[in-house]
Amino acid sequence: MAASIAAVTLLGVSACSSGGGAPAPDESESAGLPTSFTEDLVDQAKAEGELVIYMDGDERSVQNWAAAFTEKYGIAVTTSRKGSAEQSQTVNQEFAAGQHLHDITITTDVLALADWAQSGVLAEYVPTDVDLWPSNLGEAGLYYPFQNTSVQTVAWNTENVTPDEQAALIQDPLEAMMDPAFKGRVGIINPTSATRMSTWYNYTDGPNKNLYGGWGLVESIAANEPIVYGDVIALIQGLTIGEVDAVYGGVPDGYVAINVASGAPLADSYPSHPAAITGYTSIMSDAPHPYAARLFQEWAATPESAALFSETSSTYPLNSEVEDQRAVTKEPWYTPVSTVLDDLWVDWALDSDFVAATQPNSPWITKFNTIMGITN
Repeated sequence: MAASIAAVTLLGVSACSSGGGAPAPDESESAGLPTSFTEDLVDQAKAEGELVIYMDGDERSVQNWAAAFTEKYGIAVTTSRKGSAEQSQTVNQEFAAGQHLHDITITTDVLALADWAQSGVLAEYVPTDVDLWPSNLGEAGLYYPFQNTSVQTVAWNTENVTPDEQAALIQDPLEAMMDPAFKGRVGIINPTSATRMSTWYNYTDGPNKNLYGGWGLVESIAANEPIVYGDVIALIQGLTIGEVDAVYGGVPDGYVAINVASGAPLADSYPSHPAAITGYTSIMSDAPHPYAARLFQEWAATPESAALFSETSSTYPLNSEVEDQRAVTKEPWYTPVSTVLDDLWVDWALDSDFVAATQPNSPWITKFNTIMGITN
């Protein structure tokens, strides 16, 4: 049996980002720095010549994306990746110690971002193209969703389901997975991170608990005797080779899209009102290369940059002037992300009840483990 959910790593919910936070900066550190584009910003950024990015997402996607910034402006970019909680702790510690080591933070940790916005960790800058991005994501002037949104999805192997099953999966994939016809044919990921837990909590106790029968969803999937995988890589591998026919519980649509583009016989569809996770870009108020940081934020907001990041990460472009050109959009089963964008549960990390549920040995974890038969 798979290991129980004994300790949850909070991707997007950093324990260190609550309570106290970092102290407010010396106002002189950001005095005179632009809060919007100026004619001399490019020259000043080029004079600094380098940029340092801390991030908690897919480093390869960000490196490929940032390489275009380097090519355009001649500014070298260094990236450093840590897990979400570790990165948030590092940012707080460096800021408190007055160590000016990085310029840009890319993170999904909205709890940390909210804290940083209040405590002076973030610098204010409004990119020229900001109106091309969803106004309900991020905080104006401080952090923006330039890494797009990964929506949690249900995926299946197109070679191992019948035409009728595929039609049902496209129409409502969770309802289809709950069908006893899928007994012995489904897989889930052991939800040992907040991101994975959000995909279940959303429907058991969260804002959409009435959509799939609350805990009845977990009970129905459990009755279909799922294989429990340790991570999304193992899950998708098992799905691709036919160990299971359909999977749920922490499967981002971008990851499915990457595998489809590589030739895997996979498809996916969105359940009603799914959970999602967004990557935000922010400038540090104590950035050692403040002009390069502002130029990067300016560039990141452009349609040119947004199109490139969508390509390198296989995520849906949130910039309103960028057409979704991903290969997955040409598949006959493809469901446009736009059909669910207005119904996403994106602020789960700020839900105090959800955060409590993610704590080790919480009643929610105990109940989920018991129903799914996940034990030590």
